[in-house]
Amino acid sequence: MASDDWRRSLVLKHGLLKTLVGILAAACSCAQEAQQYGGVGSGKWAVKDQPATVETYRGKACLAVSRQASPVLKELEFESGTIEMDMALSLQGEAFLGVDFRIESGGKRYERIYFRPHASETPHAIQYDPHFNGYSNWQTYHGPLYEGNVALPPDGDWFHVKIEVVGSQARVFVDDAPEPQLVVRDLMSGSSAGAVGLWGTPTGAYFADIAIRPSDDSPATQPAPTQGAPRQAFTLAPGAITQWRVSEPFLIPGDSTQRADDIRRRMEEADYADWGEVQPEDEWGLVNLNRLVLDRPAGNATVLAGMVLHANEGQRRQLLFDSAEGVVVFLNGQSRYAGDDLGNGPAWRVNPDEHRVELALEKGRNELVLAVSSRSFGWAFLARLSDPSGLVIKPLTGVE
Repeated sequence: MASDDWRRSLVLKHGLLKTLVGILAAACSCAQEAQQYGGVGSGKWAVKDQPATVETYRGKACLAVSRQASPVLKELEFESGTIEMDMALSLQGEAFLGVDFRIESGGKRYERIYFRPHASETPHAIQYDPHFNGYSNWQTYHGPLYEGNVALPPDGDWFHVKIEVVGSQARVFVDDAPEPQLVVRDLMSGSSAGAVGLWGTPTGAYFADIAIRPSDDSPATQPAPTQGAPRQAFTLAPGAITQWRVSEPFLIPGDSTQRADDIRRRMEEADYADWGEVQPEDEWGLVNLNRLVLDRPAGNATVLAGMVLHANEGQRRQLLFDSAEGVVVFLNGQSRYAGDDLGNGPAWRVNPDEHRVELALEKGRNELVLAVSSRSFGWAFLARLSDPSGLVIKPLTGVE
């Protein structure tokens, strides 16, 4: 009899345990559902403080996005988690659509991952594009660390996107792929939090079935990077120049040839002691001015970047360089090279060794100054010497 009572007690306890497990599972499920944001019909998406309009495209309720209308979800401070949705682009030809996240207050610094359907099944189909001070940097950050290859529908059909964000890393999956088509290992914002937005240009971008699920998996101890600070260790390429000092930005009208005289005047009047030091971002000595200059003027923004070459004898060296847009190269106050739209060649990107100029160095001290300009988004440069032997490279301070 005691044995039967024990069995009945065990059955009751087992049933109670199953009930408790079911309640806890349901509670967890409800909690997870409560943490999902961004539904198309939620009324939480806004365009310039006005509710975003819900439309229908190819059978789905969706948000339409264009250059003039980019909805932002302001109910959520997103740091880490999953951003998932369907996307479609009705416009044929060169057009783009994607997601912004960690949008800081003021909307000038954030992360962007976007897609180029016209570049489907090429290494440029997916692009990671961090924005600093309101400017895009896709010309500066490219290649396998920042771009991915994937097949995207060419006919305006829907495709599914999932972006997993944890700390300083993001993984991008398209159409439920088992492995990510892009892994960003170094998000430029570090572990900051901010709003989520939708982006498309010039027009015809649609977003449906949006589900944003925040998590608390990000490393709380990881600080956001300072402006211009490199975030990963690297070994410099031979001859890469890293000893630049950079002036405050200014505006120069006209093409690079017309600018030379005005730039030379500014060089003569410059107080090098006021110029700021910079740190390279990669092995080629990349300097991203969008990241460094906090108050970039609208128009043809220009800075002077200078350094000193001490030569043990008179000699000639090749300067290998590239820029997103315009560069004028001065050696000892004389213009040696002037070019516009350097980054707008076949690749449309900043690449090592794209351009070169011969430097006739005098014995002793030689001042090398680059005037780097940008009218639009990319504003960056890199430079190295083909052979640095016999040279001592120092920052340009005006004091020996």
